[in-house]
Amino acid sequence: GMVQVGDDVIAINGAPLGKVTSHRVLAEKVGPLKRPVKITFMSRPAAETLATQQELKRKLTMNPPDAGSLETSDKPSTSDKMASLESAEDGSIVSEVTAASTKGEGLDERKRIAPSPARAQMRWKKADATTAHLDEIADLHWNLQGNESSVAELGRVGQLCLMIADGGISKTIADENQLRKLGALFLDLAQDASASAAAAGMPQPHPEPGTYWCLVARTHLKAFETQALFGLRTNLMRAGTAFDTALHSFASSTDIDLWFESARCSVAMGQYDRAAQTLGALGANPQFNAALPPKFKLHYAELFKVLGQWEEAHSYLYGLFTEHGAPPPLSQQDLLFTMARVYEEWSQDEHCDNPENRPSTKTSRDMYRQVAIQLGVANAEDEAALDGWLSTAATWRDFADKFSSLGYHLLAMDFYYQALTRDESATSNHSLWYRYAKACYFAGQLRSASDALNSALEVVPDNKTYTKVAAFWASPPESEYASSLTGP
Repeated sequence: GMVQVGDDVIAINGAPLGKVTSHRVLAEKVGPLKRPVKITFMSRPAAETLATQQELKRKLTMNPPDAGSLETSDKPSTSDKMASLESAEDGSIVSEVTAASTKGEGLDERKRIAPSPARAQMRWKKADATTAHLDEIADLHWNLQGNESSVAELGRVGQLCLMIADGGISKTIADENQLRKLGALFLDLAQDASASAAAAGMPQPHPEPGTYWCLVARTHLKAFETQALFGLRTNLMRAGTAFDTALHSFASSTDIDLWFESARCSVAMGQYDRAAQTLGALGANPQFNAALPPKFKLHYAELFKVLGQWEEAHSYLYGLFTEHGAPPPLSQQDLLFTMARVYEEWSQDEHCDNPENRPSTKTSRDMYRQVAIQLGVANAEDEAALDGWLSTAATWRDFADKFSSLGYHLLAMDFYYQALTRDESATSNHSLWYRYAKACYFAGQLRSASDALNSALEVVPDNKTYTKVAAFWASPPESEYASSLTGP
């Protein structure tokens, strides 16, 4: 935005200033000041609206209406907006937009987010190719001042925040993760506005419901995942609800990535049965099943493995191993080692389905032996040497690290656990406990994650990283849903 003739300049560097009627007057006031300078102003439409409200208030004070003839309220608006421009020594401009909700913080009785006031301050260079998104945000905010419950405009502001976070405007935004959270907030406000309008008999449906719910779901999931170990479970819950709605849309139901993102969200919440149902619905469609990339089939396998559905897990792993090969950058050895682990667990499950198909312990050992030989482990043909290799923490840790880095958290969780339990010396390895804690966290096993982190802290009580994560997990700020950003 720009300061125009007639705008009300509220303050210069925080000091109150009277009404500016000429750019020369403004220049005289601002020119001698040391840079950077911050100018806070109210643009003409807002100033005129405020003047009208003040005039109406003055008339009502002079001529009070009869009781019941006029309803007044001191309730604050759900959107309180002000634009602020700041000149900086590097030639940057700062745009500040504010959106506030009258709801309290945290979750309401229906487990919906009740956002607290949110603010985003974004900095971009004058020399950037475009500031169209930022200009549109400013315009939308002024429109929302007149209609604070516009579903389309609230949703559009959320979309623009996400576009900026993904690099659509500038690389100098301070915290893209926080900006994504702000985008999610506006999308939620649009959802609440739509529900309120429908309840009042004046429905404002989303222009493209399927697209909207896909965006809501993916935004919340990304907001959770990009925060790593400090993600808010609130974002995860909202993502799960949005995925359910999105997948009921015909247009969205053909998006294979959306189905797997929904399953990934369920895994992060520890809802493995729900994730299996989601993937099962996708796999039941021959058209989709034939088009599944290898990495998705490995996700199928790890999910069936953790559920103890051994035949299904083996089927996907064997199909990958013999037909497609391991999804890059994994190797055939990684797949064979995983198959050996599935066979090992399967052989020990006395209550598995179809026990007549249960493999022998020898089958899994032979598979482990093949991997050891291919990796050049000395004397792998010897049973004692093979046992030594399988009881070394580094063996399981190395495989777990690969799977963890690629997002196969269920496999990583099991392999880290094997590293800790098969090697007695591993219990004093705080780094291994921490890796296991992270895998459990991303696999939705919060209690196990917390216990593992505490085990790491028992080894190194003064580790600042572990202490910070433990404090966050012990008391996550679920009400800290609104975002406040400051540019560099």
